[in-house]
Amino acid sequence: MSSVVHLFVPAKINRTLRITGYNVNKNLHTICSEFCAISLADEMFVEKIEDKKIKITVSGIFAKGVPNNEHNTLYKMAKAFFTHHGFLFGVHIHLIKNIPHQSGLGGASSNAAGILKALEYFFFSESQPVPQKILPTSFFSFAVGLHTPLSLIQSVGNDIPFFLGEFPRSQVSGFGEILSASCLPPPPSFGILLFNPRIVVNTAWAYQQFSNRSFPVLQNNIEYTNDFEPLIFSYFPDLYEWKNLLVECGAREAGLTGSGSAIFGMFGEEKDRQKAKKYFPEGICFEII
Repeated sequence: MSSVVHLFVPAKINRTLRITGYNVNKNLHTICSEFCAISLADEMFVEKIEDKKIKITVSGIFAKGVPNNEHNTLYKMAKAFFTHHGFLFGVHIHLIKNIPHQSGLGGASSNAAGILKALEYFFFSESQPVPQKILPTSFFSFAVGLHTPLSLIQSVGNDIPFFLGEFPRSQVSGFGEILSASCLPPPPSFGILLFNPRIVVNTAWAYQQFSNRSFPVLQNNIEYTNDFEPLIFSYFPDLYEWKNLLVECGAREAGLTGSGSAIFGMFGEEKDRQKAKKYFPEGICFEII
């Protein structure tokens, strides 16, 4: 029995993202998107404590601006869990922030899934041994078969179900709750060059721009399109130029992930990825999980 769960919770990119509708009553949009987990990950230590409180500490290269209180998605998920299952103990969560926030990489949702998996382990599976470290490659197979209602999970965030799913590459539709096997070909074999321009894009604002539009009827999702790109590129034209540069360097797929602002390129040849790296010295190379 362990009182500490040590997880590496992965980021994601959207290989495609189509906005398919808007529900006025819920004030939410529906999507059809290909989510793909990558090796970039936040690190979390979740410790079970006797004091019935939720304590959060944050460090890491992207810790600045991340709250350590009730405004953090970690806190919201933990509070929702305890409210539903009972506040039998408390937790101290230490988050090492390696995923840029407000960049379209799903860091907050991944964090929420991580704390939920840890709490589910403490509540329902603590008699079972837990790996010393839960790496990004094993994150999706840890603490499956959750006891927490989907509606409660999505009250915290609509991207969270993907990180609680079985597959690190999935087609995600509806409000984010419908998961199915990926329908795209496997990603190019030489990984990703990810560039974070440190531009903040508010996701809620980006979705609001689609509230009064007509939406396409999709025949399939085998199309490398992100509906946010025309909008975001109109405000930040440099992002458009950087995407095109990745393509010129040989990226098989390139684009905005989520509503941005991170830009990714997927490469089929290592020499092409290294060529692109010369143009993006701050770009970081990651692998597909």
